[in-house]
Amino acid sequence: MDLEFLSYIAHSVYFQQICFHSSIGVHVEKMIFKLEDWFRWPINLPSPDEQRKIAAFLGAVDEKLAALRRKRDLLTDYKRVAMQKIFSQQIRFTHDDGTAFPDWKKTRLSELGQTFGGLAGKSSEDFGLGASYVTYKQVFGSSFIELEKCGKVRIAVNEKQNLVRFGDVLFTTSSETPNEIGFSSVVLDEAEELYLNSFCFGFRPYNENALFPDFARYLFHCPAYRRAVYPLAQGSTRYNLSKGNFLKLSQLVPCLEEQKRIADFLSALDTKIDAVAEQITQMEAFKKGLLQQMFV
Repeated sequence: MDLEFLSYIAHSVYFQQICFHSSIGVHVEKMIFKLEDWFRWPINLPSPDEQRKIAAFLGAVDEKLAALRRKRDLLTDYKRVAMQKIFSQQIRFTHDDGTAFPDWKKTRLSELGQTFGGLAGKSSEDFGLGASYVTYKQVFGSSFIELEKCGKVRIAVNEKQNLVRFGDVLFTTSSETPNEIGFSSVVLDEAEELYLNSFCFGFRPYNENALFPDFARYLFHCPAYRRAVYPLAQGSTRYNLSKGNFLKLSQLVPCLEEQKRIADFLSALDTKIDAVAEQITQMEAFKKGLLQQMFV
């Protein structure tokens, strides 16, 4: 048997099912593998020549996957370095005619906008149906909110709760570790009725001329912001971020036109990274489908 072909069999769903049904025990880590049962399972094998061809084809798929992952990692590293240089002003953008934009201004967040709280007075029975609300996972896991991934919450008629709007920046305010405090996600779509979970708070810029929404997506993920917000985590077993202390933070902010240039540049990089990630997902699904069809 071709050894490379054998390695692909070992990663197939059929082979994993054989191993599972040839084992005894309740927990995965306590399972005992019974070789006598394993040898009873039939498996269809092609000729040695076809084995080599299948292995070569799947090897080519693996090489493509490896190349795509390298490309994704290189783009991700490039974006990380670019953000460091942009927000430390080692890289500056200019007007179309090449003239410089004004110097960045150190600005307190309280001068840029105001905070608001998430849902209040809700119990577990209120969730699952109703209006959309942004979950903690959404705020922590992405730099912008995908409305289709929102949860549902029941809001009574005339109930007073803060609505989330386009341009709002949402922050994690409570966490088990100080490292997860102050992570942010920006609302980049209009929503008719949208609320925020109770473990986060919102920051609403006074106007788009103060803080461009797409730029805010990157400002609150840059190294300087993370260094500034980390010491604000308060607690021992659970950490919290005070909205008052948050508003006292100062950040270097460029003029509106440079904010837009920065946002366009970094958004284009994100689009490239997402495109490669989607190619990886499709290629992995393609390979998985091949293995399932070959070794049933």
